[in-house]
Amino acid sequence: MSTKNKKTLIYYILLFVPALLIINRSIIVFGLLSSLFIYIHYSKKIKPWTQLKIIALGLIALFLFGIVGNLRSGGDYIYTQSNATKEYMNSSIPKEYYWTYLYVASPLANFQNTVNKKNIKEIDFTGFIFYENLPKIISKNLGEVFGIERKDLKRIVPWLTVGTTYARSYAYIGWYGPYLLFLFNLCLYIVVLILVPRKSSYHITTISILSVIILLNIFTNMLIVTGISFQL
Repeated sequence: MSTKNKKTLIYYILLFVPALLIINRSIIVFGLLSSLFIYIHYSKKIKPWTQLKIIALGLIALFLFGIVGNLRSGGDYIYTQSNATKEYMNSSIPKEYYWTYLYVASPLANFQNTVNKKNIKEIDFTGFIFYENLPKIISKNLGEVFGIERKDLKRIVPWLTVGTTYARSYAYIGWYGPYLLFLFNLCLYIVVLILVPRKSSYHITTISILSVIILLNIFTNMLIVTGISFQL
């Protein structure tokens, strides 16, 4: 949009094709959200009409997110497994938006359930550092090698696996976990911004990636997700 070059736009769209072919929603969401934050940064003032267009595009994106989710899970599977009410199923709300509600509500529910029901018998500071502060490409492959136990959160149902950025950290060392993880994330953000100052040509890209990480922390600890942390 900044260059008004159609060829650049085509290249941009083509970058999403691999993710569509393997039906990988996370890559698509990372890309679209990063683009949105870059657009907001370059827009000195977003006009009301532009705001409406962004909202409309957001609703369309969430609708498509639900369609892809139904394709992956096989139709009505998600509605029956999560006990969606008849009132909702018979309502005028497009059923595809149920995925958005489920993805936003279930992490908070899992975090609360972990706080309520997780019995912290002893503090596992090693596991907290290894699994909640290192990229998954390291912890996933070396956890068993070093004999470090990976603790789980208390899920409301087995197949809803995320609990915001803080639930698993609570499972390791209680309330110390969320507070320490918050401070670690904050320090890392500051270091990254110092290393990539405003004069750097990568500054805006860095800001957009950090914004995506912070926004999606409502779902899980994004800094350890290799697909986006390694971009930094």
